[in-house]
Amino acid sequence: MAEGAPQEGGDRTEAATPRRLERARADGHVPLSREVVGFATLLGATLAAALALPPLALDWMRTLRGLLAEADPAGTAPAALGLLRGAALTLLPVLAAAAVAAVLATLAQTGGHFRAGALAPDLARLNPLAALKRILGPSGLAELLRTLAKLAVVGAGLWQAMDLAVLQAALQAALHLPPGALLQHLSRLR
Repeated sequence: MAEGAPQEGGDRTEAATPRRLERARADGHVPLSREVVGFATLLGATLAAALALPPLALDWMRTLRGLLAEADPAGTAPAALGLLRGAALTLLPVLAAAAVAAVLATLAQTGGHFRAGALAPDLARLNPLAALKRILGPSGLAELLRTLAKLAVVGAGLWQAMDLAVLQAALQAALHLPPGALLQHLSRLR
């Protein structure tokens, strides 16, 4: 290869000019890590779950206890709707925190840059064959292996953190107690 000839591929001999960087930024080409966004989402959901779920779960369990204690099948519909509403209210803060964390992580990485044109659908990018090549190709296989490695690390950490005696007691209780007694047992654990 000659000295002055441009190299093929992504290797450049000189840094991009400020004008080219500004044009790329205006077109929406900014560096963005999916791992950072995923980590921020997981962290936001975990913090929200740790803060919001204990008191909300107790309300939900009271509603469930009332539903199970209800002997009249005709009166279970309002209690079931109350149970669904309680479940939605229990999960809403966690889901909202995860969404806010993802948006904040994305904005932090892009410097607050927002381009509305990126929201417009691009029908040229909806090629199923290109998507299959990307998923089943070498980069898709590498992404699968990275994801499996991350899953193994997180699973091993959870396994180490989990108290097996508590898990065994909960499974034993779940298998041998009627639903009402199981709820009473779980409420005493808290």
